[in-house]
Amino acid sequence: IEDAVMQAPSVFVRRRFIGDTNGTTGIRGSSYFQTAHTMVFSDGLRLHNMLQTVWNGAPRWSLVAPNSVKQVKVMYGPYSAEHSGNSFGGTIEMTTKMPEKFGMDMEVMGMVQDSHRFGRNEVLTGHKEFISAGNKIGKWSVFGFYNHLENEGQPQSFDASAGSALEGGETVVYGAQATTTNKGVGTYILGDQGVQESTYDLFEVKVGYDFTPDLTGLLTIAYEDVEKDRKDGMSFLTDSRGKQIWEQDTKLKYNGKQFTVDESDYGRNLTTRETLTYGYNLSGKINDEWEIDTTAEFFDGFKDTNTAANQSTNNAHYDKSGTVTDTERWWGTYDLKLATQELMGRKDMGAMFGYQWNYSDLQYGKYTSTNVETRSRDEFASRAGGATSMNSAFAQADWDFLPDWNVMAGARYDYWETIGGHFTEGDAIAFFDDRSSGRVSPKFSLAFAPNDLSFRYSFSKAYRFPMAQELYDNVEDNTTDAASVSDPGLGPETGYFHDFKVQYDLPEGYARASLFYNTIEDEIMSTTKLNAAGSNLRTYQGIDETETIGVELVYKQDYVLDLPIALSLNGTWLNKEIKKHASNVGKEWIRLPRYRASASATYHVMDDLDSTVSVRYRSNQFGQEDNSDTASNVYGAQDEMTIVNFKTSYAHDLGDYKLKASVGVNNILDEDVWDHHPYPQRTYFANIGLKI
Repeated sequence: IEDAVMQAPSVFVRRRFIGDTNGTTGIRGSSYFQTAHTMVFSDGLRLHNMLQTVWNGAPRWSLVAPNSVKQVKVMYGPYSAEHSGNSFGGTIEMTTKMPEKFGMDMEVMGMVQDSHRFGRNEVLTGHKEFISAGNKIGKWSVFGFYNHLENEGQPQSFDASAGSALEGGETVVYGAQATTTNKGVGTYILGDQGVQESTYDLFEVKVGYDFTPDLTGLLTIAYEDVEKDRKDGMSFLTDSRGKQIWEQDTKLKYNGKQFTVDESDYGRNLTTRETLTYGYNLSGKINDEWEIDTTAEFFDGFKDTNTAANQSTNNAHYDKSGTVTDTERWWGTYDLKLATQELMGRKDMGAMFGYQWNYSDLQYGKYTSTNVETRSRDEFASRAGGATSMNSAFAQADWDFLPDWNVMAGARYDYWETIGGHFTEGDAIAFFDDRSSGRVSPKFSLAFAPNDLSFRYSFSKAYRFPMAQELYDNVEDNTTDAASVSDPGLGPETGYFHDFKVQYDLPEGYARASLFYNTIEDEIMSTTKLNAAGSNLRTYQGIDETETIGVELVYKQDYVLDLPIALSLNGTWLNKEIKKHASNVGKEWIRLPRYRASASATYHVMDDLDSTVSVRYRSNQFGQEDNSDTASNVYGAQDEMTIVNFKTSYAHDLGDYKLKASVGVNNILDEDVWDHHPYPQRTYFANIGLKI
């Protein structure tokens, strides 16, 4: 479903392969690893992660069936009192449709990627099966679907080493791949951590009830079962007899330098996760003037376990040892909004009021294991976690004070708390003091719309409070080979946001230009760097002040010049810098490019046949806060990219049935692009389905 927003202006979704559950999203001046700055809703349910940010904070895109989407709306910045500071980047709202009569959809999809990097050349495959059915009987409606996906993703991480001076007695090896680090320093790739085989199953059911023709209740229950299996990695090193090298106790000689392999890079890494989501939404008119939109949600990640073996099964020393990490996460939310377009009977005034509550809990437990194949937890290693809670109230009113003029003013109050933060490692036990903080966020906008041309200026002061991961994540992450150092003392980010927009409405489209400017104090940055021991270290730190200025241009229209062609063009220029801090003043913000652009053209060949070409461009960016990573097309780089995709869709009406089919190619130009990890190379896909 993330395909629906990937071409949207100033929106970037980092999807490393089809089926990637870590499809993180960034909007405007918030990078795709600042997932705490993007809110995603579907029928009032929160799909954004309430606990985690960076790579594992991706929205739960898969909870939305593609054939049920009625509308997708992207709102930029925290300009509505309804949205918390988690909308610093923006908010994506999806509305789905319930069936009006019996219907069923069945689809099958296959995908093939030609992967060829370093010492691995192979064809990666996958498939997806989807079935949905729904009906409406009287005031009741029901819709359910099952989605199954299996796919192989290209290796994401690599065993890299610059080597050291020879000592004598080393074994001569072959196969290392010469390259550079992202800072341009010579290094070698000794192997990769393996293909990730992802298996995903989702069962979801929705039950709706029409209390009145204008008031509907909707119950949603979803169960997901995810397995990410990174099988044994591949060592590129072989001895004179062609035998692969897996053992790190063997000193190796290549190109006049000494190397040793990191055994743990090649061990199997398995993550299994099961979650349940329960939600209830009531929305619609409660009388002639007032509308209600209220949602209660509970997310339960009741099973989330990762096992990491210390060696490959190909290793002569393989002893089944490793680590087991359990993650417990859950959250509960409640949202209530009352709105009217006729405040006190006046048609020129509107208002909304509301209350919101959320509670989120995150716990980690790590154990050493003598048998990762049975996931034995033999010795306690570390434990960390804690919870956050927030109560919020908001109000907002708008007034058409003159013909063609509208003014809006609003405010929200957030009261945030931390609860039960702790960290234990060995004999060291730390309990963090509970904290609380309250903030008021004012909102304002002024709009002038005399005709098809409209203008709007918006201002907001907003606060984004830290998530549990940023406060309490102090465990080694086996899936990324990185240790985390969080900061339980992090305070709220304070942002001042300005946006000026000019829009001209066209037949079946529009053209828009936006200028945006914001400053953020104590903005939380997550960085990953090598520590003295050569391992990855991820930290969370508050940057004193950042500044963002940007321009966004959009053109979108269907049936351009009355031709059967739909065009969508958009581009964004922005510059985000560190303005005040103890170091790196004047440096650009990480993982945020200066330029973004996307374009798509759809040719309506016939009523039942469409062909679409899309292009996404991003300039290079930095991954280190000192902007020292300037090398391109290497592991760890943040490359410039131009990705060209093509898709043809066909739908043929067979009376009571409709046949659907599509074929396409992603990354037609076979660009070898790195976003620290590699993106997929040329990928072919085909889909066939039947609608009843």
